[in-house]
Amino acid sequence: MTQLTLRKCVNCPRNIRSAVGAVLLTMLSTAFVGCKENSSVERPKVGPMPQAKRDSLNSNFAQAQQRLYKRSTGGGELELLVLSQNQRQQLFDQRNQSLDAVAPGGVANNDPPVCLPQGVTDPADKPLGGGAGTIAEYGYPSQLNITDMYATLYIDTEICTDHTLSSNDESRLQKVLNVFGISKAQSFTTGLSVKGDGLGGVQYPQIVPFSYQYNQQQQKYQITTSTFSVIPWQPTTAFEIGWSYNRTNTVSITTSALFTNIVTDIAGAGGSSSLLSPAANGYLTAGNAVAQQVAQVLSNQNLEGDAHHFDLRHGSNSLNGPARSITYRFRDQKNQPLAGVRVVVAFTNSMLKQDVIDPTTPDNTHVPQYDDGAVPPIVNQTVAGPSSGSQTLLQQISKDQAYQTLLSSTANTDPTSFAKACSNFENDLQTVYGLNKYDVALTEGYVLSQNTPYLQSSKLYSSGCFVNGINGRKLMDLMGIKIFDTAPK
Repeated sequence: MTQLTLRKCVNCPRNIRSAVGAVLLTMLSTAFVGCKENSSVERPKVGPMPQAKRDSLNSNFAQAQQRLYKRSTGGGELELLVLSQNQRQQLFDQRNQSLDAVAPGGVANNDPPVCLPQGVTDPADKPLGGGAGTIAEYGYPSQLNITDMYATLYIDTEICTDHTLSSNDESRLQKVLNVFGISKAQSFTTGLSVKGDGLGGVQYPQIVPFSYQYNQQQQKYQITTSTFSVIPWQPTTAFEIGWSYNRTNTVSITTSALFTNIVTDIAGAGGSSSLLSPAANGYLTAGNAVAQQVAQVLSNQNLEGDAHHFDLRHGSNSLNGPARSITYRFRDQKNQPLAGVRVVVAFTNSMLKQDVIDPTTPDNTHVPQYDDGAVPPIVNQTVAGPSSGSQTLLQQISKDQAYQTLLSSTANTDPTSFAKACSNFENDLQTVYGLNKYDVALTEGYVLSQNTPYLQSSKLYSSGCFVNGINGRKLMDLMGIKIFDTAPK
């Protein structure tokens, strides 16, 4: 297992999470945020979320869930609707603690659970088209500071019955199927589609959070689920989310494997810690195979659909602030949940460190910091690429014309041409490779300091390169990188 690396400021440690619950106890160590070294910038308020934490969150979450099930039922199968109120609250609290650790502010203690207890309603619920489901959207109480942030979505699937349906629960499901005109289905699935609205938006093939499959041998419906999932980062302030129900003729659907294939093929070998961008869209030909696989599984028999604009800046008409999470509930004819999916947004400030950012804190707390003053090798960071193998940022930008022009520069290069190449490279890093301003500055600064005579030539240093753009030397200074402060002689 990859070793977790946590940063701290030696002079003024500050614990950011004294306890995040049993779900992440084996994953989260004490984390510190730094000292206020500059009057205009503070360290991120929440702390680091290393890649290993993101990649192992799913399995840890599932394991903790299973332990809770055994404690709650003495080792038998779990039926959430018959748990005591204390047991339901324990499960809900643990899920919220794990989500809050990776998506600060994305959940609140007063959010109703996905699996609502008997007689409990969610005031935010609104019906979906065919009456077999509801959607509830929850918002932040104030505006967010998410300028130049990357966003991701955590997808938490909850089953409100046994995974092998009891006679009573099968009757509840069959009544829902009857509404859709289905007497008996080999499989009945839910579909979730996600597309970012930002520069790096990628249309995912349909994800299958959970499905009901009829076991001919046992003469019972069984449920498979992806449990807990996370998509790669992308620079966006809104998502378009689709929800649907589908009848299929496929006896078995491995929903966990299906989601894994989608993430792997579209995000590339970087997995959920990678970055989606316009450059990565070129690899969607690999994702087409997954799209075809999903289409074959779902047989294109869509029974009900809903499209929702998940706006992280303005929210919807029903919210007083920006959206932070939405909950879909699959319900029986008495409006009681059979299963549901909660989608929660999270933010980070840089692909290099992937700090967990609290979006309600001021912008100046979101500036990534580097204590040693040198330019970190961000070009070695894994980004979205082909599913056949990993790809670094350096591999992705290596064919960029502006990058190649900078690499060919010498002390005799015309300063105007050099400055133009800098400007073009900076623009490409934003518009083609999907980097925010911090990562643009880090990437451009690394290339200039390592691959060009920029820091040795006063002519190139004073050409206007890395000065007039939105990033440049001033931003590097704010991040604690000082090597660009002194002009060469």
